[in-house]
Amino acid sequence: MPLHLLRSVVAVACGLGAFLGASAARADAPAKSSNRSPFEVDPVIEIPVTLGLGAALGMSRVFSREVLRPACNPCNPADVNAFDRTVIGWHSSDLRTVSDINYALSLTVPFAFSFFDTLLREDCDGWGGMAKDFLVLAETAMAALSTNNFISFAVRRPRPLAYDPTHFSEEARTSATNVLSFPSGHTAGSFALATAYSRLYTMRHSGHWSSVFV
Repeated sequence: MPLHLLRSVVAVACGLGAFLGASAARADAPAKSSNRSPFEVDPVIEIPVTLGLGAALGMSRVFSREVLRPACNPCNPADVNAFDRTVIGWHSSDLRTVSDINYALSLTVPFAFSFFDTLLREDCDGWGGMAKDFLVLAETAMAALSTNNFISFAVRRPRPLAYDPTHFSEEARTSATNVLSFPSGHTAGSFALATAYSRLYTMRHSGHWSSVFV
C-alpha cells in the first residue's frame, strides 16, 4: 500500500478512535445557561470498556518484546525514502524530555480543567457530573491509544534511531520496540483528549464567550 494512502487510512482510524470512547455516551444538548455534563453514561458498560481498553494497551506494551522483532538489523538509511531520510541523526535528549513533558500535560490538563470547572463554578452539576466527564475523557483516551497501538503493531515502521549509530548503541537500535514509530502515540493521545475536552467544554458552556477559545 502506498505510504500516502496508508497515512490517510491511519488518520481516519485515529480520528474514529478518538471518538469511540464517547460514542456509547449519548450527548444531550444542555440548556444555554447551565453548566452540566452533556453526557449520559452507563457505568456498568463504560467502566469495564475503559478498563478493558487500558488493560489491552498495557498488556501489549508489557509483552511487546516477546511478540515483536526488529524490522531490520542493521537498518540501512538508504532504504528510507528521501524525504524521511533527512531527519535521521536529528537527536536531542533535551527536546525528547520536553516532548514527554508536553505529552504528559496533554493527558492531564483536560482532567485538571474539568476538576477546576466543577470546583469554581456554582452553576454546575457537582462531582457527579465531573465523574461522568472524567469517564468519557478516559474512555476516549484509551480508545484512541488502543487504536493507535493496534495500527503501529500492524505497520511495524522503525523509529529514526534505528538508523542512527552515531547517537545510539547497537542494543538501542535493535530493540524490538523500535518498530512502533508509526502512527505516533503522542499525537493520537494528545489529539483525542484535546478534541474530547474541547467538545465537552463547548457543550457545557454553550453560548459563553470562552468556548470560542477552547
